[in-house]
Amino acid sequence: MEWIWICICAVIFVFRFPTRRVSDDHVAFNLGAGAATVSGSLFDFNGVYLTAAWRSGLNIRVQGFKGEDLIDERTVVANWYSPTWFDFNFSGIDRVVFESFGGTDSARLEGEGAHFVMDNFTFNENAPVPEPATMLLLASDWWGLQG
Repeated sequence: MEWIWICICAVIFVFRFPTRRVSDDHVAFNLGAGAATVSGSLFDFNGVYLTAAWRSGLNIRVQGFKGEDLIDERTVVANWYSPTWFDFNFSGIDRVVFESFGGTDSARLEGEGAHFVMDNFTFNENAPVPEPATMLLLASDWWGLQG
């Protein structure tokens, strides 16, 4: 998987986001509060914990693509005070894009901006399905070995 405009931080750097993590080791956040992308070969995006870094009511638009085609889209709302699990169940995609916007900066926090923190990004890789011609070649090889 390729992570674009996403910073993955070890726990030593997470002191700025103490209530935003679920796992003990790492979290990821969108650099510069810009759009963040995870891409690779075909996969199913199951879900992720999302938390706003600095805002209440932060909107995060999540889009799943296959090539240039938009396959699925959903906008969720995250808050700064605790991670929330979101099920996406985007199937057969090769790229997921996260864009954050809106919300209200919290006077209780030291930062500002539309940054979000993600943890436990969960996905399943799809095995390529052989084309019919490939299956025919495999079958003919098998029959050739039998004869």
